[in-house]
Amino acid sequence: MNYSIDITEEAEEHLKFFSKNDKRLVKKINNLIKDLETHPKTGIGNPERLKYKDEEFYSRRINQYHRMIYKINNDIKTVIIISLYGHYEK
Repeated sequence: MNYSIDITEEAEEHLKFFSKNDKRLVKKINNLIKDLETHPKTGIGNPERLKYKDEEFYSRRINQYHRMIYKINNDIKTVIIISLYGHYEK
C-alpha cells in the first residue's frame, strides 16, 4: 500500500539548500522519499524509530552528518517529512 508524502516548510528549505550546495545529497534524498512511499518503516537509509517520542517518528540516514526525520500517520497513510538537515534532538 502506498503512502502519500508531505514535506514541512523546514524540510523544504533544507532541500533547497542541498539543491544549491550538494546535488548528490538531493539524489539520495529523492531515493529515500521514493522508498518511503511503499514501506516507511523498512528499506534504505537504516530506518530507526526515535525513542522519547510518543508518536511514530523515524529517522533515516542521508549521510554521515544528516538524517531524514519523518512521522508516519497510518490512519490516513501519510508520511510527513519534518527535517533533512543535521541530527535529531531528544
